[in-house]
Order: sequence, then C-alpha cells, then structure tokens
Amino acid sequence: MFVPVKQYSQHHSHLDVELNQEKKTLVVQQKIVFHNTSQDTLSFIILNDWNNAYATKNTPLANRFSDEFYRGFHLAKEEERGKTTVLSCTGTAQAELDWKRTNENPDVVIVHLKNKLAPNQKATIQVSYLVKIPSSKFTKYGYSDTGSMVLKNWFLTPARYENHAFVTYSNNNLDDIANGVSDYSIELKIPVLTGNQTQNLDVTTDLNTVKKTETKNYTSYELSGKNRTDFSLFIEIDYQI
Repeated sequence: MFVPVKQYSQHHSHLDVELNQEKKTLVVQQKIVFHNTSQDTLSFIILNDWNNAYATKNTPLANRFSDEFYRGFHLAKEEERGKTTVLSCTGTAQAELDWKRTNENPDVVIVHLKNKLAPNQKATIQVSYLVKIPSSKFTKYGYSDTGSMVLKNWFLTPARYENHAFVTYSNNNLDDIANGVSDYSIELKIPVLTGNQTQNLDVTTDLNTVKKTETKNYTSYELSGKNRTDFSLFIEIDYQI
C-alpha cells in the first residue's frame, strides 16, 4: 500500500508589487523567510531570477535563441528586452548582504549570509528590485502590443536545495525552473487607466484572491498561495460596456 506524502512549504515570500503600465515595469519589495530543511549548514542562498535572462544578448537564453536560428531577440530594441535591477538586499536588522551574479548564470542571484544557517533554522532576506518586463514576442511571457501581460517566473524565489546543493537551471524557455516550495502572500497594485472610460486593467491568477480594493488611481489585489513552486499573473485589458 502506498500512502501519498504531502510536500509542505520550505519558505515564505511576501511581495509588495506596483505595476507601471507605461514603462512595463514592476516595483517590488519582497521579504523572503528561507527555511533550511536540509542537514547542511549554509553560508549562502541562491535565488532564481529568470526575468534577468532577457537582460543581454549573451545570456543562456539569448544563446539558445541563436542556436534555434531565431534572430528576433538579438535585433530587438533594448526596451523590448527584460531585466531585473536589484536595488537593495538586507538581512536581520537591515544589515546589507553581499550578493552577486555570475557570467555563467546571470539569471540567479547568490546572497551571502552574515551568519551561517544551521539545519532547521530560518533566515530572513528583504530585497528591493525593479522588474523590466520583456516583450512577449520572444516567448509566450511578457507584455503584448495590446497592453496585456502574461507574467510567470518574474520574481525572485529560493532555488530548490537537494543532494547538498542548490539546483540552478538557467532560463532556456523550457518552463523547468527549479524553485523551492514556498507559501506566497502578495499585495499587487494595478493603475487605473485614466482618461479612458471604455477600458481598464483586470487581473486573473492561479493564486487565491483574498481581497480586491478599488480607489481612484489603483486597483489593489491581495493574493495568496500555499505550497507553490510558481504562479502566474494575467493582466488584461477589460473593455467596459
């Protein structure tokens, strides 16, 4: 007899996110509580940052496009490509944490901890960053010419840890991101399209919508999800009748 085993979340992420529709950017304030469920003591944590795979013409994703003889990415305008700009990364008591990317894996962020993290202990990381959303013409994710957006794997999240190491897959447009299991809580602010009474922005997601609040300038969504490795957001033009 086989008894199913539940997989409980290792980590928790809270994200405050504000969309700038005109600039195609997301301003993110994120708090990550990393739970070391391994038997190893960790001195650093790896965060997946697949949106940064669009940052230059030399990333693994860009090279894959070249291998497939797709020239659209290399010929694209800079504003059509995406990237993630980390503004700050802090730990306990707002202490600055050292972080870096590598040329081999520009779509992950390595965060060095101030103190080693023992098994079954937790560390809190707060990251402030700006997400430039790419055009959806490269893959099925990003913004379209109509103003709608399909967003997935745009946020920072701890990589899966197994066999005494973090699993780091680069973004090669294969939907195989190796995220650790997390609980998510999200505060998402979407601007009201001023000056246009016939259309607005609406959000659809596979997360739970806890609350929706409308003001003069923004529509705010409170979203949540448990035991997730990722989630999707669809921001679409809602034509008013």
